Amino acid sequence: MSTISGTSNIGNSKGGKSGNLSGAGPCGRGGGGGNGGNTYNDVGASTVLLLGLTRLTKKPKVQIVDIDVADANNELAAVEYMEDMYKFYKLFNETKVFDYIQSHPEINKKMRAILVDWLIEIHKKLDLMPENIYLTINIIDRYLATEIVGRKELQLLGISSMLTTSKYEEIWAPEVNDFTKISHKGYTNQQVLVMEKKILGGLEWNLTVPTPYEYMYAN
Repeated sequence: MSTISGTSNIGNSKGGKSGNLSGAGPCGRGGGGGNGGNTYNDVGASTVLLLGLTRLTKKPKVQIVDIDVADANNELAAVEYMEDMYKFYKLFNETKVFDYIQSHPEINKKMRAILVDWLIEIHKKLDLMPENIYLTINIIDRYLATEIVGRKELQLLGISSMLTTSKYEEIWAPEVNDFTKISHKGYTNQQVLVMEKKILGGLEWNLTVPTPYEYMYAN
């Protein structure tokens, strides 16, 4: 019977010499001492180092601050529904819009960027609610992810989306004439209304969605 510091037959497989456990085994080539003599000590040192790193990287629990405490007495803030609302937002965020540009033969990323910049100018000119522009862009992206739109209809999609959003977000929504005038009569009232109907049908009338504004407003 051998101990760790005693001799063992593990090293007799090749060299025929007895060796201690610290110098034998798979790491001690030929069963002799050599560089394999530090194997046992190296493993011990590595274990201690690993335990030390684990303790250092273990982060303490971060206390979550309730940002709605200040509005607890504000009936318009609807604090009691806030947790359920964000659960819904998180559930909806699991279905993100994919990169749809490649599926459109007539439009590209630059054209979308120009459309968004133009809609921001309209948003400022009509003095609409801040959340209006975020929902408008969300509607555009979700519709383009499901339907193919030509280059000539892209601007029509933009003003029709903002008209739809205005009816959802604004107290006094702009009229169809306001959007046709802004587009320099490029489209008729009927065309805007038809596109609005297509948008609502394509999105299955789902307009209650989380946008970046909800999270910015909460913070």
